[in-house]
Amino acid sequence: MTDEAKFISFPEGRLTEASVRLDLIADHDGWFALSKPPGLVLVPDPWQAGTVDLVSALRAEVSAGKNQLASLGIVAPSAINRIDVDESGVAILAKNDDAAATLRNLLGSAGLKMTYEFLAEGSAGDTVLECSLPLSRHREQQRVLVSHRSGKKASTVFRRTESFGLVSQWEAETFYSRIHQIRIHAAESGLGILGERLYKSVPFVYLSDLKRKFRRRGRPERPIYGHIALHLKRVEIMVPDQAPIRIEASLPRSYSALIKRLRQYST
Repeated sequence: MTDEAKFISFPEGRLTEASVRLDLIADHDGWFALSKPPGLVLVPDPWQAGTVDLVSALRAEVSAGKNQLASLGIVAPSAINRIDVDESGVAILAKNDDAAATLRNLLGSAGLKMTYEFLAEGSAGDTVLECSLPLSRHREQQRVLVSHRSGKKASTVFRRTESFGLVSQWEAETFYSRIHQIRIHAAESGLGILGERLYKSVPFVYLSDLKRKFRRRGRPERPIYGHIALHLKRVEIMVPDQAPIRIEASLPRSYSALIKRLRQYST
């Protein structure tokens, strides 16, 4: 990857109202990876009707003849792994239809391992948990359900990696890529992810929650991290007879700030 190609940019109005650029964190023959921020829709979805998604914006840029995408060999971009709108992290995208078919077959045969990082309420209890409940979209609401009759197979392993008093840091590993999988499996395992509103009711963390002598300055206080604290930090692509390829995405800046504050005030 050259110094000139460490991000992919979009002009005003293409993906968001303002111009935006996304970090290009991997570039390989047939596929590439971007670091998706929270709040950005990855693919067209009925739950996000009327919202521009990343794949559609990329395809529009290809049709417009964007030189940067042509130089990367991107002709028909499509998403491989799922990363929900509220989450941040690694988004693997194919450059063409043949690569998309190959990567989706790999995903379907447990060839992609996804590792999430999240923050949850509490610090007691087991340090390793596993949830293998099948999941199905709700027919009327924008949420998923556990369904042993119509649900798709999904399995997640949770490991606690650090405790900050009333909050703990966890990793979640899975070979599946289901909508809201980590969120509902965490909730079913008794873990309330910070900022979760659908499957549990867990508030954001404010500096006033941590700092005893916090002084308000006459304006509404904002949460340290104003999104669900769930980040897809790593995807490993495992092709038979080849060394695994590991792609990692850094935490959003305010998410890192939240962890820093939790460490600071838990001692």
